Amino acid sequence: MTSPDRLIGFIEYDGTEFPFELDKEKFRLKLYPPTVEEQRKRDTLADIIEFSNNKGKRHAWIPHIKLYGTSAGGSRIVVSVNDLPEKNRGFITFRVHWYFYGSMDDQSISGFRVAGKEVGYFYNAYRVLKPEVKYAADHSIEHMEISSDVYKQEQCGKYRVAKGIDASVSVEAHSTIYFRNADTPIDAKSDFVTAFSSPSNLDVLLKAYWTTKAFFKYITYRSNISFTTADVFSLDENGKRRYDGILVFPPEEKEETDKKASERIISFSILGKHSAVFLRSIKNLEIESRHLCTSIDEQRHYPPSRIIMTLACFESEFRLIYGVDIDRSQVYIDAKNEVVNLIDGYANSQHGRKRTYAKQLRKYVQNRDSSFESNLHYALLECQSIMKPFVLLEYNGPYGRIIRAIAERMGTLRNGIAHNKINYRLDAVHLADIRVVEQLTYAMRLKKILKCDSSVQQAIKALFGVNIFLKCEES
Repeated sequence: MTSPDRLIGFIEYDGTEFPFELDKEKFRLKLYPPTVEEQRKRDTLADIIEFSNNKGKRHAWIPHIKLYGTSAGGSRIVVSVNDLPEKNRGFITFRVHWYFYGSMDDQSISGFRVAGKEVGYFYNAYRVLKPEVKYAADHSIEHMEISSDVYKQEQCGKYRVAKGIDASVSVEAHSTIYFRNADTPIDAKSDFVTAFSSPSNLDVLLKAYWTTKAFFKYITYRSNISFTTADVFSLDENGKRRYDGILVFPPEEKEETDKKASERIISFSILGKHSAVFLRSIKNLEIESRHLCTSIDEQRHYPPSRIIMTLACFESEFRLIYGVDIDRSQVYIDAKNEVVNLIDGYANSQHGRKRTYAKQLRKYVQNRDSSFESNLHYALLECQSIMKPFVLLEYNGPYGRIIRAIAERMGTLRNGIAHNKINYRLDAVHLADIRVVEQLTYAMRLKKILKCDSSVQQAIKALFGVNIFLKCEES
């Protein structure tokens, strides 16, 4: 389903039904006074003063609100806007975050699909096409034939998207023949489909959409994902999908233009049914994403801000996967627990500030972890079967000695940043170390979920564009 070129109709705001027009290029919602009397009522000095005063406060938190209306064609529309409109002589303009448009009830949503470049990279649509080539004696092509399955679907698993609602995820490929198109007589496209276990509302749809978008950002290591529209469906009486709604967002970043973009992704052939495990972890905020780059080109540069976020995200991922004190002795852990219990006893016997301070000390002791250097070294050892070829590609020497040096350098760098020593010097070896930390951060998570070292190696090779031949590729 698509919205009309000019999206107009009536929408309710502030107890009044306004004629509206939605500018789909600038993502602005314009409300027009329904009568001259309404325009005069809203064309007040107070509105002008309020808008002038608010212009200097745009850094403050501005709540989002949903406006509900009907298009000129009778379709339902819901628009999410900033609750700080621009007012000009009774005419009102909002900045739009997203809008939902369709003939369906926004409380009976059964699922949605997204399509775009990254979806095609993840699941190549040409899986539905079957080329057959016959060669002549001189090895030239004598006969070529292409057949098609028209439609193919594969499951990506299931995750809990909201209370009592599961999301079943699949990838689909479709082929089409264009009899009158000489440029592209046959084509194929891919969809990433999410189906809810029961009819859901817009809030569930939005949560699943953002989880899907974050998933594609994670598996491409960049934020400029191309799709901005979700085709929303309900089910008819026969259980078949009826695409009668769309959810539309403004573009976040410029689309990726790198010629290698189709290769720089962790594809379905690697993740398969484990894809939903990543979706669930993303939805539950168990996977870090603050270190992702905006584009492939940005992945080639290492400004201080990226280095800081890379180290911070490794620390966070390490704790989420391995926990605290993973390499500590049982004696240390027992002593730590006894100290925590002593603080608990003291806190329970106190009141006021002493009790508050005691609880703060308890939290400090409880969260006290091994050093960054120790944790990095531990993770490199745990992931040795995965990381060894990538590490040896960058450094010379035994793996054990190399990773000890990496851990020492990165530990020193991290401590310098943490203690505000901004005059640290970065050499070429530090950039190689950072690349290893980036790869390791993915290796830890992928190893936990995929439980297959060769698959993890293929994922890292593809995602980071590493020019290396892996033993698992020999066959």
